[in-house]
Amino acid sequence: MISSYRFTINAVRYGKYVSVVFKESDLDSVALELRAAIATIEEAKRTNHWPEIAGPTCHFCSLPCKLADQQLTVPKRLLPAQRQTIGAWLLAHERLTSAVKKVFKADVSANGPVLVNGMTWDNRPTTARSYPAKAVVEVLQQIAKAGGLDPTEDSGLMVSHSALAKIFKTFPKAEQMLAPLAQEKTSYRFSARKPGAGDEDDE
Repeated sequence: MISSYRFTINAVRYGKYVSVVFKESDLDSVALELRAAIATIEEAKRTNHWPEIAGPTCHFCSLPCKLADQQLTVPKRLLPAQRQTIGAWLLAHERLTSAVKKVFKADVSANGPVLVNGMTWDNRPTTARSYPAKAVVEVLQQIAKAGGLDPTEDSGLMVSHSALAKIFKTFPKAEQMLAPLAQEKTSYRFSARKPGAGDEDDE
């Protein structure tokens, strides 16, 4: 029994292949979406109006495009139409910037740093430190026994949700046990995402 389907787009003009995999449940509305896409294309052909729409193919498209090529001057106050224009422009440029950075990074890796306007582009080493959870618990227990942590007082030490994500995945009950003790802080990050999509960076 087939449980998933792979669709591959072959963009011959650009020499690119893009594959996506759908579960059977994901295909329930495919016919409706296809009819809507066909209707949009037919309307564009009838009116000869092909509006620029930012999408996942922006990262390999090299055609002239108002979204990617315009030098946008942002006013202090935006009209409704300008909000749409700027939002679409940002989507296209985020995808283009991401793709160009990957290519530029590979080039710098192969050919060395690049000096631009007093700034140097280079692949710089970064160090991330992590410690075995068991060892951390043992150290904290030793500190507590030595009087460094008073169990009756708030020490101010906190562990982020993301740091415990692996433990929660392996032992779901641990997350339930800690839930009453969770301290939440809401902040705001300006970004674009599809409705219903989760935020992977939630702490």
